[in-house]
Amino acid sequence: PDAVPAWLGGWQPAHTRAVCAQAATTLALTTGDDHHLADACDRLTRAVDDLATTSRHRALALTQTRLAALHLHTGDPDHAAHWLQQAQTHATDLRSARLDHALTTLHTRLEGRPGPDA
Repeated sequence: PDAVPAWLGGWQPAHTRAVCAQAATTLALTTGDDHHLADACDRLTRAVDDLATTSRHRALALTQTRLAALHLHTGDPDHAAHWLQQAQTHATDLRSARLDHALTTLHTRLEGRPGPDA
């Protein structure tokens, strides 16, 4: 907590780790490197676990959408759908254009993916 600048205001360690995990995910999705993808998945999963014990529902839902996007990117639509459902559950009653956009985008991508017979 001491490493977080005061001007950021009130970030809990779990929230800081989630932001770092989301940044690692952006790197992984950009590079496509297997090591980066595995690291991002691990970081996001730990961040979800950390945030589950806080009152940071928006941060939790956003982290879950990033985890869903990562699974979708790596060809695992079942896990992507699971994390999307979890994000929707935590997004109830939240007002966030960024979260709404992520949820809509993921729904569209999951619905538009080819089926197993394609």
